[in-house]
Amino acid sequence: MAVLKLVEFRKAVPADLKSDSRNLKIGQTYAVTQDNGQTVDGIFSIRGDEDPFILKHYLENEMLLVPMNDPSFSEWINNKQEQESVDNEHFSTSK
Repeated sequence: MAVLKLVEFRKAVPADLKSDSRNLKIGQTYAVTQDNGQTVDGIFSIRGDEDPFILKHYLENEMLLVPMNDPSFSEWINNKQEQESVDNEHFSTSK
C-alpha cells in the first residue's frame, strides 16, 4: 500500500536557493513548472554541480516552487535522487 503525502508549494524567492551571497543551498528541494505555472515538470533538489544560471532563469521566469516547511519531503527527494544516481552509475558501467 502506498502512502501519499500532500505537500504545499509556494513561489521561490532568491533566498530559498542560496545559503549565502555566493553559494547555492545544497539539498533544497524545488519544483519546476511549465510556463503557465499550473503544471509541475519535475521535483528536484539542488546538488553541488547544479548550474546556477539555469536556476536563475527559472526564478526570473517564475517557474520555481519550493515546499512550504516540510523537511521530511526534502529528505525523501534527496534520498530518491541519490538512489537514481547510484542506479544510473550501475547501468552505465554494466554490460
